[in-house]
Amino acid sequence: NVLYYTVNYGDDRGQVTYLAADILHFRLFVSGQVATELVGSSPLNSLAKEINIQNYSNQLSLSSLKNAIAPSYTITVPAAKLEPEAKENIRKSFENQNSGANAGRPIVLDQS
Repeated sequence: NVLYYTVNYGDDRGQVTYLAADILHFRLFVSGQVATELVGSSPLNSLAKEINIQNYSNQLSLSSLKNAIAPSYTITVPAAKLEPEAKENIRKSFENQNSGANAGRPIVLDQS
């Protein structure tokens, strides 16, 4: 049995078939499972994940700098453990009540 690889370059070279002996094989980040011990992630796949993490980190840093590394307000809900969706609903409600034509108006707080 001979192993071949078919590579589609996506340009004028089209599709080319190579013998396995002509391909460099790198097995990185093996899953650790016996059934898949011959399967790993390619260096480019691993690099793409790292670049995504770096891009998200850069976005977070820029957002933090843009917002003076401090939120405009802190909303505290006493004696409550909120789900992420509930937090987002409270945040949106607060923003709607205190932005646009309502910006700069006094905020009324109570314990309800």
